[in-house]
Amino acid sequence: IAREIISNHFTALCAAYPNAFSALINWATGDLIATRRCWVFHLEQFPCDIVASFLLHMFDFLHGYPDRYGEYLLNDARCHDPILGGFYQGILAFSLCEQGRYVEALPLALEAHQKNADDIYSLHALVHAWHGAGNHGTIVDHLQRAVAWRDNAGMNIHVNWHLAVSLLQTGHIKPSLLAYRGFRS
Repeated sequence: IAREIISNHFTALCAAYPNAFSALINWATGDLIATRRCWVFHLEQFPCDIVASFLLHMFDFLHGYPDRYGEYLLNDARCHDPILGGFYQGILAFSLCEQGRYVEALPLALEAHQKNADDIYSLHALVHAWHGAGNHGTIVDHLQRAVAWRDNAGMNIHVNWHLAVSLLQTGHIKPSLLAYRGFRS
C-alpha cells in the first residue's frame, strides 16, 4: 500500500511540475543544455519556488556560470516573503559572494540569518561575506556561539573549514588545528 501511495504521489508531482522533473532527469543523464532550459522554464512558471532557485543556482555554480545568476536571483519581493524570504535572501547573498561582491552580500546575509538562524545557507552566506571582508574574528565569535551548523551533515564540514581558517587568521593555532581535525573526522 505504501509503495502505491508513493508511486501515485510521485506521478502527481511529475504531472504538476514537469519542467522540474525534466530538469532533474536531464541533469542526471548529462544533458546540461536541456537541464538549464527546464529550470528556467520552471522558474518562469513558479518564480517563488525556492528549491528550484537553489538548484538552478547550484547548477550554474557547478558549471561555472555565475554571470547568469542575475536572470533569476534578484533582490525583489521574494526576499520579503515571511516564510521563504530568508532562504531566498541567503541564496541571493551567497551568489553575490561567489561573484566577489561581499559588500553587497553582507547586509542581505545578515538579514537572512536574522530571519532564521537555523538556515545553514544564510549562515554560509554570512560567513562567506565576512570571510571576503577579512572579518575573521567575527566569524570565530559567531560560529562558536551558533550551533545549528554543527549538526548539518551537508554543510558542517565546510563551515568548520571556515572556522579553522578564521582561527588560524586570528592567531589561534591550537583551536584551528582542533577545528581542522573536527571537520576531517
